[in-house]
Amino acid sequence: MRGRKLTVFALYRYTFTGFVLSQRYAAPALLFCAAVVVGTSSDSGPLIGAYSLCAMFMFLCAIWLTATLVNNEDPVRRGVTIVSAGGARRPLAATAAVAVSCCALLTVFGVGYPAMTGKHVVTAAGVAVGAGAQLTTAAVGVAVGLVCSRPVIARQGYAVATAVTAALAAVLVPWLTPVRPTVQLLLSDRSPEDVATPLLALALTATLLLTASIVATNTITTRRD
Repeated sequence: MRGRKLTVFALYRYTFTGFVLSQRYAAPALLFCAAVVVGTSSDSGPLIGAYSLCAMFMFLCAIWLTATLVNNEDPVRRGVTIVSAGGARRPLAATAAVAVSCCALLTVFGVGYPAMTGKHVVTAAGVAVGAGAQLTTAAVGVAVGLVCSRPVIARQGYAVATAVTAALAAVLVPWLTPVRPTVQLLLSDRSPEDVATPLLALALTATLLLTASIVATNTITTRRD
């Protein structure tokens, strides 16, 4: 490296390439696609109502995908990456960006499939609301996945138990995360235009939650390393 620290963009490419080559993204991605196909095929209700199921499964799959992504690099390689980057902050930021990017790619399917196969009135506003809702729950899922990964919780059994508990709490407790309010908003029989403003507020909350998760994960891993 000749003393030069790796940039976030270089770390992003490295992380994304390693994750793609490992094919460990396949299981959470297939689960999401299967849930969308089974749950929304030939649906005849409001379009944004169909997107509620997509948003819910996006949250669950984002947790799995993010934890798998973080754990894809073994401790020795991770140590080398941290030294090359001059600390854990940049690799963590790159990892979070890759996780969000993967969820964004899944959102394309999660938005397009219900619109094409269901019996809905498809509007630009409805599609935008569906995409925004799925990205909102994805951000929360990435936040949970980061704090349930190996650098934070070393034992896999504890990590899985924590992830399941956090997922259930996010779904069942209305005020805890934006996940349940987002799903309820899509099921409220309101028009996409009426849903847009409260959804934007939920998206901003999810972004803040993801930022807090990145900071917390970086703090914990830095103290350990």
